[in-house]
Amino acid sequence: MSVFLDENAVEFFDPDHSKNEDRFLMLGMRWRLRLLAVHDTVRERGTQIRIISARKATKNEAKAYPWTTL
Repeated sequence: MSVFLDENAVEFFDPDHSKNEDRFLMLGMRWRLRLLAVHDTVRERGTQIRIISARKATKNEAKAYPWTTL
């Protein structure tokens, strides 16, 4: 399962890194039940997502996910 298909995923606007383009931070579960933090931007008039980075979410970030127990 993709983080982008997780119906419980939450996404935040990232103003600190949005000088040239709008960037977002998404917290969502991967198919192996791992909570990931994905930084992304939308390109090509909203039809293309560019992933900037993806990593395991920190414990502090995990608090924002709806049903985490981390």
